[in-house]
Formats: sequence, C-alpha cells, structure tokens
Amino acid sequence: MKKNLFVALCLLGAMPAFAGLPEAPVAVVPTPAEVPCTLTLQYGIMHTDFDETVGPNDMYNARYRSVPSVLYGFSIGAQWKIAENEKYSQHVGASIGYYTGSQEQRWYRDTIIDTTVDAYPILLTYNLEYKVNDKLSIYGGVRGGAIVRDTSIKGVSVGDEISDTVVTPMLSVGVGARTFITEKLSFDLGYDFGFSFGEDCGLSSSDGLPPWADSAGSDCRYYGTIKAGFSYSF
Repeated sequence: MKKNLFVALCLLGAMPAFAGLPEAPVAVVPTPAEVPCTLTLQYGIMHTDFDETVGPNDMYNARYRSVPSVLYGFSIGAQWKIAENEKYSQHVGASIGYYTGSQEQRWYRDTIIDTTVDAYPILLTYNLEYKVNDKLSIYGGVRGGAIVRDTSIKGVSVGDEISDTVVTPMLSVGVGARTFITEKLSFDLGYDFGFSFGEDCGLSSSDGLPPWADSAGSDCRYYGTIKAGFSYSF
C-alpha cells in the first residue's frame, strides 16, 4: 500500500512537466540599484544688486558704488530622490554656499576705501528632473531659506574697519542640466535667481563712513548665480 502511494505522489509531481506547463518564474533583482543620495560641489559667479551714487560736491563727478556687484565662490549640496517614474523624478535637499567680492575706490584723493561683502546662502531645495536620455537630464525647482550677508568697509582712516552682519530670508528658483560622465558621476551646469527680504546692512554715514555707505544696505536685494561643478551619487 505504501509503495503504491509513493508511486502515485511521484506521478502527480511529474504531471506539470508532461503537460508542458511553464516553470515558476524566477525573481530578478534589478540592476543597477537606485542611488538615493546625490552630493554636488559647484563653483559659482553671483551677480547682485548695488547702488551707484555721485559724491557730494565732487568736482570730478566721480561715481561711487556702495557694494561690489559681483561675488565669487562655491556651494555644496545634497539631495534625495523621493519619487520617480520612467522620465520624471522628484528630489529634496539642502545646500550651503560662500561667495565673496570686494572693490577699492578713492575718496577725496587721499583715502582708499575697500568694501568687502561675504554672502552665505543656506537653502532647502526642491527639483523636478526630466530624463532626456541615459546621458542627459534637465531640472528646475525652488529654493528657500536664509542668506547671511557680512558687509565690511575699511580704510576710513589708518587701521579703521567697520562691519555689519545680517541674516535675511531668501527665496529663489533655479534651472539646470546634468550630463553623466559615468553611472554615478555627472557634470552640472545651473542658474539660480532669487531675492532676499529685509534690510541686509546697517552701516551708514553716521558711523563715520562716506555718504555713499548709506546705500550699502537694501531691504530687497536680488541674486543671480551661474554655477558649474560635479555631482556624485551613492
């Protein structure tokens, strides 16, 4: 009886093969694996708002720029992919940058005034990215946070330097393109344009500075930054 039962079980197990039934599917692990985080390091040139005035009673009609109009620096950021389909993906992240610029001008022929601005944008980011092909993606999004702006004016007299540091809110938009060198390394080119809100410098002529220092601060200043660098995903 046991022998007959064993033979019957063997025949039942072999029936799918004799009947030509397909074998059970084998699970396939997708490759390459998705990369959740991207680090970006970029060099940037920032064009920013400034005022230009004529000195009082200046016989040469000389023009004085209150702050430098171009700053140079870099930024570093990280972003994480939160959703995607075949062509589009969404990313959230954060970035911090450092940009600096200075200018030298002569005040009443005798005194050289050196004005320096250091700017530190600290931003949260959101990007929507479109995959053009395996080698190229384009993206656009919004950035929001704050900018730390330090304005320093020195040379009023020998050894004098007066500075002011202010933190103001900042909101901007950005676009860019990413071309892949390898699967994980890419070259990035982008442009951000935004505004800071609130008086960003409290220096004035009452501090012993030339009259044009009164316009060193602005309650709404624009920043336009072109950036180029590399991204690495892992």
